[in-house]
Amino acid sequence: MVMTMVGCILTGYTQTAKEMYEAQKYMKPNNYSDFSIGKGTRFVSGSVGLSFGSVSTYCYYGTTSEFISKPNPIEISLSGGFGSFFSDKWTIGVELEYAHNTTPISQLGTGWLKQYTNLFGIAIDVTEHLKITDNFFYTAGLSFGGLIGDLKEDVDYTNYMSFQVNGIALQGYLLAFEFRPTNRLAMNVGVGYYVFEFMRLKNTDMKMEVWGSDYKLGNATIGVSYYF
Repeated sequence: MVMTMVGCILTGYTQTAKEMYEAQKYMKPNNYSDFSIGKGTRFVSGSVGLSFGSVSTYCYYGTTSEFISKPNPIEISLSGGFGSFFSDKWTIGVELEYAHNTTPISQLGTGWLKQYTNLFGIAIDVTEHLKITDNFFYTAGLSFGGLIGDLKEDVDYTNYMSFQVNGIALQGYLLAFEFRPTNRLAMNVGVGYYVFEFMRLKNTDMKMEVWGSDYKLGNATIGVSYYF
């Protein structure tokens, strides 16, 4: 009798648990999580960038200056970083980046002489997450950091000059967006930025200091962020 009663109790318990489980399946979506993004949330991120647009540059050389519009530079970048929300809308983080650039600098005959750079940088990023919909955000931000690397510049089609490079840069992200398919995962897309930079170039024969500013539309950056 006792065993029968125990069996009935267990049967009733498992039946109740099954009903609760079935109810929860309809109450919660598959990607349901009690986790929410806000102040104190941390993240890791990574991105890859590819330039496919034109660039306009203002350069100041100390005594002379010029405004240059150049066709179709090629820029490839890789970056990774981490940080956290210091409020419900603002994040601060640290980012490491590598960038390779091939930029036309002047015409020679029917072709273009080019400049080639390989740069490594570290920067502090501050970003605001402005909500458009529940899962879609406008992510305008600023980045400030230092860079080192090397530069080669064509003198003609067979000769070039080489320089060591170091400097600082302030970059603003103009057209950047974030889509969050789940509470923890986000996809980031950027298609334009403005940058102001100061660089020192030197080799065995000369030293130069260059102030410059670029704005680019058509510089696509695609990334992924994970929040925890």
